[in-house]
Amino acid sequence: MVVTGGADRVAILWSREHGSPQVALEGHGGSIQAVAFSPAGATILTASLDCTVRYWSSRTGLCVMASHAHERGVYSGSFSLDGTLVLTSSCDGSVR
Repeated sequence: MVVTGGADRVAILWSREHGSPQVALEGHGGSIQAVAFSPAGATILTASLDCTVRYWSSRTGLCVMASHAHERGVYSGSFSLDGTLVLTSSCDGSVR
């Protein structure tokens, strides 16, 4: 699977095999700036200008958690190698 996100506030989970969209991950109120798979591939992170980070099940496409991560838009997000930590950065100058 491949995941993309953009200005339309929707992340799309795509089939690598067929190149077709499989699931739309909807819920952000601002454009999506970053997407990432957890190392095990079970969770997808999306970071948005709506100041939130959302976590999605890559199997079901359901949002399993949303976090108001920063005071301003979130520009990046990534998982640690073991998948136990997430690092995000924002245009407010903070890294969490």
